[in-house]
Amino acid sequence: MWYIIAAVVIIILIVLTTVDSKKTDKFLVTSFNTDEMKLLVYESQDGVKLYKRNVSYYPRRGNKTVRDPSYCKVGDEYYIVYTVTEWGTGHEIGMCKTKDFYSYEELPCISVGDFNKVWAPIFYKENDKVYIIANAAYEDEQFSSYIMEYDLTNNTVSEPAKIKGLPSNVIDTEIYRINELYYLFYKNEETKYVELAVCNELMGEYNVIGSDDWAGWGKTLEGPCLVQRRNGSYVIYLDNYEEHQIYYSESDDLKIWSEKQPISVRNIAHLCIGAM
Repeated sequence: MWYIIAAVVIIILIVLTTVDSKKTDKFLVTSFNTDEMKLLVYESQDGVKLYKRNVSYYPRRGNKTVRDPSYCKVGDEYYIVYTVTEWGTGHEIGMCKTKDFYSYEELPCISVGDFNKVWAPIFYKENDKVYIIANAAYEDEQFSSYIMEYDLTNNTVSEPAKIKGLPSNVIDTEIYRINELYYLFYKNEETKYVELAVCNELMGEYNVIGSDDWAGWGKTLEGPCLVQRRNGSYVIYLDNYEEHQIYYSESDDLKIWSEKQPISVRNIAHLCIGAM
């Protein structure tokens, strides 16, 4: 009888181990090379060690560059939005879609208002709506952050709505909904710090709760990107544009952050990461 019980226990342990192994983190990462301005795609089990996929995608429109790629899954397809020109001139952003990150369909460039510069567009998805957040400016003006609803059918965006409550001259805005609050990370171009604002409505007026060196990350950082691990902890990625190095920092509560550490690859910029 004892060997039957032992066999049952072993089977249960194997099943539990198999189930637990399926719950390990697995991330899909997009970025770009600052020299060649092309799309880079990585996979990661821990968000720190990145393993590169062989990807070849160059847009035919614009000046054939991909900067600041941000992706969003809709159905069985991934949409990728990006800055089409180096340092951003004009009012268009690039778009393509893929099912596997190997074969791509380029979509027409999207007009964003009548701005002179549009930088670093990113996706925000909530329920059945997809939004694009971008940083834009008219000639000789400072950057502000705008949010637009994206129409997948027509590949167009709504009239840009300026995000309220942020300092003047901000870029690289990212929004995350966590526990009924909207957390907005951005780079303050005046101070060169990555700062944090919150709001209880997506389109409401945000309140800055973390300014200057509030998290201890230091200056010359941009391109903040946040992801939550399966264990509930958070990881934020920060692009040090002077060192050409992306760092990560961890937190359990979005208030206290660990000392930033470098990820495993160099010479990539503006990382976008999500769970697979």
